[in-house]
Amino acid sequence: MAAEAPVPIADFTDPEFAQTRSPQVIFDIITEGRLENLMPPWGNALSESERWDLVAYIWSLHLTPTQIESGQITFEGSCADCHGLDGSGNPDQPTVPDLAGTDSLQLTEAEWQGKAATEPHPAVEGVMDKDVLQAATFARSFGLGFDVTEANVTGNGLIQVQVLNGTTGEIQSDAQVELRVFDADGPVTSQSTTTDAQGMATFESLSTEPIWGFMLETQYNGASFSTDFFQFEPGISTIDMPLNVYEPGATADDIRINRAHWVVSIENPHTLEVGELYSFVNTSNRLYTGEMSDGVPRVLQFDLPENAINVSFEGMDSTNRYVQDGNVFYDTVALPPGQHQVLFQYSLPVEDNSVTIQHPIAYPIDNLNLLAPDMGISVEASGWTIGQPLQAQGGAFLNYTQTSLPADSTPRAVISGIEANLFADSQSQNAPNQQVIDPFATPGISGQPYIIIVVVVLSIAVLAVGTIILMRRQRQQLAMVPDLRRQQRQDLIQQIADLDDAYEAGEVSEADYQAERGLLKSQLVTLSNRDAA
Repeated sequence: MAAEAPVPIADFTDPEFAQTRSPQVIFDIITEGRLENLMPPWGNALSESERWDLVAYIWSLHLTPTQIESGQITFEGSCADCHGLDGSGNPDQPTVPDLAGTDSLQLTEAEWQGKAATEPHPAVEGVMDKDVLQAATFARSFGLGFDVTEANVTGNGLIQVQVLNGTTGEIQSDAQVELRVFDADGPVTSQSTTTDAQGMATFESLSTEPIWGFMLETQYNGASFSTDFFQFEPGISTIDMPLNVYEPGATADDIRINRAHWVVSIENPHTLEVGELYSFVNTSNRLYTGEMSDGVPRVLQFDLPENAINVSFEGMDSTNRYVQDGNVFYDTVALPPGQHQVLFQYSLPVEDNSVTIQHPIAYPIDNLNLLAPDMGISVEASGWTIGQPLQAQGGAFLNYTQTSLPADSTPRAVISGIEANLFADSQSQNAPNQQVIDPFATPGISGQPYIIIVVVVLSIAVLAVGTIILMRRQRQQLAMVPDLRRQQRQDLIQQIADLDDAYEAGEVSEADYQAERGLLKSQLVTLSNRDAA
């Protein structure tokens, strides 16, 4: 695209680019744009800190790791005595400038290096001029924030939380509340305080920039209770957030599933992937703690097909949340009142070009939806209602539904016709662009090559009750795992904001709003918690 542009497009890897442009100039161009050179402004789309992060990254592209390492060795060996290891100066030499300050951002690379190579800067004994220049280049990284190890989440934001007992209505005084802070890559920092006599706790001096997300958590009777993920809205600097705790006492009869989805992905003729998403409802006003078995609580029960392999639950590999007993898994986390989502995935081997998906569901279920790719396969779904195919990323999905299933029902679907010729065309078309899957990827929503990526789409204009469409992303996208994870989080944050707007406009009912928001929030938290592990 750059070669076809009517104007020259800057090459950030060219050392001449940094020689003639200061970091401040780059920041201003990102902020204000240069439409005459086809560069749009990003000042309204990216926060100030995000734009400076871009500046730092762009500046780094003209340097090699060897240049940085050589400059660091020279700086630490010959310059740190005066300037300090972090560039902030030496208290014993007050005339030495602070290399980590913002003054350096106004200078081009040539101007910055010139200050190190000419008077009044003294000559550095025993160091060649080229090494002095490399040390100066390395020192610029201080001003650009490369040495920053802790996030600066400060500002004029205020979060007030009141902790109440949702079962008894009592105020919870002297309760410890933790505020967790997230950015697009996961958890960043946290702070805690205790509630006063009115059950109130306050967190002050927080950044209101949209890059930060927050969640409040407290403990009560050994159980954890948390809020939904939330952010500061534009122009708002104060958030009042309730946080409820609950007494135990709910029973299995209080638990039901209002929505569930089985989403099938077929990437090769040997294995079929299934993602199952359940929206549980605790209809009581008490905590459901399940039953104890060998000292371990068994709360929600998940039966899987007997031949399921590669089983992965949200957070399973980062915690001991899920325990296995044969082909049954149990969630050990207590279930508070309201709606809560659980996602898990597994693989099934293809035998004689066919796969049977069948297992009990321990709870009554209002609506169960099966989605399978419309790629020439056959689906035998006795007892299911056939719906219109759904269009989603990656193609169309065959759509089947069952409703009002009692507890311990065993839905069954047989998928056949999974033959090698169904994959020949797609493999030949995609071969030139295939990339290596991240070898360090971990299980979870987006961590495994075979995992179905769940994206929620709320179709307000089409269905009054709202429809959850579960889609998989292509394997080629999973090859770009780090960028995809970041984009997923940003997309989820935007979907939450859009859903909030739709609810405020009266386009979504209270029940559907709570269900969809909880689902989006659970996915966002899962992505964040994966990186925290």
